[in-house]
Amino acid sequence: MVVTQPRPFSAGTMSQEWSSGICDCCEDLPQCCLAFWCLPCFSCKTSREAGDCLCLPLLDAYGLIPPVALAIRVSVRTRYGIEQPPTVIAVHSNQWSTSICGCFDDLQVCCFAYWCFPCFACSTTSEFGECFCLPLLDVLWTTLQMVGVPTCTPPVAMAMRVAVRNRYGIQGDMMGDCVYATFCNVCSWCQMAREIKRRSQTLTVINAQPTMMAAQPIILATQQGVVMSQPIISSASRIM
Repeated sequence: MVVTQPRPFSAGTMSQEWSSGICDCCEDLPQCCLAFWCLPCFSCKTSREAGDCLCLPLLDAYGLIPPVALAIRVSVRTRYGIEQPPTVIAVHSNQWSTSICGCFDDLQVCCFAYWCFPCFACSTTSEFGECFCLPLLDVLWTTLQMVGVPTCTPPVAMAMRVAVRNRYGIQGDMMGDCVYATFCNVCSWCQMAREIKRRSQTLTVINAQPTMMAAQPIILATQQGVVMSQPIISSASRIM
């Protein structure tokens, strides 16, 4: 007779706050020492534990704002629901609703991005619930590229793409987000704007409760049948 005992189940604590402060390095001394003595190795290890590419943090060696560090922080915050407003998702899918080149799926978004891209990026960030002026940091990234400073990835564009993908449960990884944000920056912003617009549509709830209707009484009129009996003539009377 084999008897199996149930395994103890430990439920993780779900909170909307960080479990440790920004300066609480002494709460985990091995992590603190590894980050102090070898920050590149620590960053690559943390990126791998988050489920992304091991060498992705090496891109932070270029540029004024580290794009990968910003993107990983945004990814952790949106994945675990830290400091996130409650959202109602109208579309349930693990794929982007439009492709990276599907600009003609929403001409209003396409024209807005074409004629005034900085305003479009700020508007998209505001609709997502972040700071309105945050995309202006990418203007600094563009300016540094124009003057010859070696910058690699726009930090806000990559962080926004990671945040949108994690909030709506869209498949992908940070490596793909980095490629789209760097080489298809405007198209990536348009795709994010279309996704936010489609997944934030107002849901119409239809009352499906049954309605009780009073049944009208049905009166059945029955008429009494008339039974008439005829005399039976036997064969003997016929002979007579």
